[in-house]
Amino acid sequence: MKKKQPNNVEEIRLDSCKVSNEVAKLMLKTIGAESQVERLILNDIDWNSESLKMLAHCIKKAKYLRTIDLSYNRLTLYNILPVLESICHNSKLINVNLSWNKLVEGTNLGAQGTVSSNTDEFKSNRKCKPT
Repeated sequence: MKKKQPNNVEEIRLDSCKVSNEVAKLMLKTIGAESQVERLILNDIDWNSESLKMLAHCIKKAKYLRTIDLSYNRLTLYNILPVLESICHNSKLINVNLSWNKLVEGTNLGAQGTVSSNTDEFKSNRKCKPT
């Protein structure tokens, strides 16, 4: 008999743990659409395109996710595009932190990369491609 995964975890925080891409992928596999995770704090992870696609899928399908912190991940505008698109499709998200990534070529975005809003204006201004 397969053991059922717990669905009542509200926060997953991997903050400066030097987590490998493989560990990140295993963790993301456990977060399904039925998960009640509200906050994902995933800092300083060695992401690759496969794990970022898994993260994007997780964000898009998460019903309860309200906050995601991807700061200090050395992400570029090119490799984070699937994640940004998934953020557009998750209407529950109100806080997104992308600080200290390389989203502008040759610079660190710094604290200006934080998007934090609980207003309807933030949600209505999301420009997403249809899926």
